[in-house]
Amino acid sequence: MDIAVIAHKLHRAHVLKIFKFHPEFKNRINCFVDWEERDTEDGEDEKKIPIISLNALSQYKYDIILIAVPWPGRVNQLFLKLHDMKITGEVYAIRPTMIESQRDFINSGKFDDSIVDKIPMSDERPFLSLLETHVCDDCNLNCKACTHFAPFVKERKKADIEKFESSLHKASELFSGIGLVSILGGEALLEPELCIKMLQLSRKYFPKSGVMLTTNGLLMPKMKASFWESIKENNCIVNVTPYPPTVKMIPTILDILCKYDIKYDPRLETSEIKTFAKYMSLNDIYDAHWNNEMCAAAGCYQYQDGYIGKCPTGMYIDFMADSLGMSPLDLKTKDAVNILEADDGFDVLRKLCAPSDMCRKCAKKLRKDVCWERIDKTPDPDDWLIRS
Repeated sequence: MDIAVIAHKLHRAHVLKIFKFHPEFKNRINCFVDWEERDTEDGEDEKKIPIISLNALSQYKYDIILIAVPWPGRVNQLFLKLHDMKITGEVYAIRPTMIESQRDFINSGKFDDSIVDKIPMSDERPFLSLLETHVCDDCNLNCKACTHFAPFVKERKKADIEKFESSLHKASELFSGIGLVSILGGEALLEPELCIKMLQLSRKYFPKSGVMLTTNGLLMPKMKASFWESIKENNCIVNVTPYPPTVKMIPTILDILCKYDIKYDPRLETSEIKTFAKYMSLNDIYDAHWNNEMCAAAGCYQYQDGYIGKCPTGMYIDFMADSLGMSPLDLKTKDAVNILEADDGFDVLRKLCAPSDMCRKCAKKLRKDVCWERIDKTPDPDDWLIRS
């Protein structure tokens, strides 16, 4: 069977490496499809595999399309393009987090279904690559320039579990599947019982999806055995973000994960978060289309209180309203979708894929790195904002 691989040029080498490692896949790539359509001239590898544009795909023989791009938003955009092209064959997508961690995505002669999602192109409903949500908004770490604005949260607000379940039920009707449901915060382990309930509901309504707990890991040693047993029972992945205080705890964290036989993101052992970035402005003067196309967070769809928004910034920037002397309504995105009132999954997905009002406030070209630092005082909005 011939395979057309839609991949960013930075990840083609990884795909080739994995295919070569598995003899039954070694010579199955018929072409690479450049998802940016900017690099379609030279072939690569010893076989000079052609690199083509998406529009030229119909000219090549293939049985399977494999999407291997690092941004969940791009996976959603590609799904819509393939749908509009009336592609009905087998389409698979490696989960973006697994591409970044350079995982082997083949197991026993087929794509590993714990890493690769099969996208049902013949379904009348669309596929959603990623959905994230908070257990609670506050955090025990409080990083400067945190992309979820946790240091500005003064009082704990927990997820409404009944509304969360209703929203998941509605999402299961609107979408053919979700590649990855990520439960995080703030810090999810501040509310372990609620965290487990949200993971269980995610597994209930999306039995074939990846279900991930994302945590800074600092509270992992305090979790009861029953917590980890439930993580294992619901086949959840644990993503421990390697902040500097977390890195010091890696041996302890790995002991816990090993003891309970928990799947985890291997980036814990290979990287360390040393910087964040600030790029948001209060001025809506920037190129929304360019920002939408270039933003890695544009597909990190956030669920909050019955709404799904395009990115964390749009959904949580209102946490800093008091610090700016502004109303939360003046900051928060106006483009979030009320999932409970939606009746067409394609309408929802097309809106989420399009530029939002927050894209006009994104000064990504003026982006500045911020060295990682834990905040133990009143946060300064200037650590998050580009003043222009």
